[in-house]
Amino acid sequence: MPTTMKFDPQGNLDLNWPSSDQDIIDLGAAFTAYEEQLLPAQQLKDLSNVFFKGLLQAAQVAAAEARAGEAARAQSAEVVRQAMEQARPLLDKIVLHLKSRHADNLAELEQWGLETKRNAHGVSVTKPNNDTTRRTFLLAYVNKEAALPVTEQITDPPLSQMQALADTLSQNRSDRTEQTTRRLRNVATRTNASQQLLDALQAAAAVLIVTRFNRQVTRDLQAWGFNVVAKATPGEKPVPPVEPAA
Repeated sequence: MPTTMKFDPQGNLDLNWPSSDQDIIDLGAAFTAYEEQLLPAQQLKDLSNVFFKGLLQAAQVAAAEARAGEAARAQSAEVVRQAMEQARPLLDKIVLHLKSRHADNLAELEQWGLETKRNAHGVSVTKPNNDTTRRTFLLAYVNKEAALPVTEQITDPPLSQMQALADTLSQNRSDRTEQTTRRLRNVATRTNASQQLLDALQAAAAVLIVTRFNRQVTRDLQAWGFNVVAKATPGEKPVPPVEPAA
């Protein structure tokens, strides 16, 4: 989030603004902490620390919610991964069972969710070869087997085991989609809150520069957490900031 505000164009120093939401939050925390330890007469008046704390808290809450959404999405994705890993060899075994039982008419396997194709040599069966096709096959297989009499169902693996895997995949896929949507929404909220905080911090820097430092960017601004750097001349790399004295 680059700033459009320019300070002290004739000076040798400049302010380097954070680009990530977390770095903005860290700057806001440093700024409010320093303002709080100043005497009331030394604190900014029009942009009060209470105002900044409100913006900071909003950004921190939004960041925490975004992290929670990502964690929940990752957890759902891991459950799906583990269930699919468990289902993969079982589905391969089921394909073999179905091909053996319906060897005289492999086209019937379409009823269990398998893709078949007729060619010059008869009917070929395409075994699911990725998670999407395996999931589709699993759901179709469970529905078809559940509609058959128990005596006609495949027993190895048992239908109850495949039903449990199908339920896990369906539920957690839905959860993952919901958590992804939640994460995207929370990231947008976090970014908006952080941008508001950054705008206020830029305004505070401008007030400090104009009212306290004779319109000049100075290393003293580092006390508020601002990143003060030497301006780079064309062709030169920026000079690293000088750490404030302890």
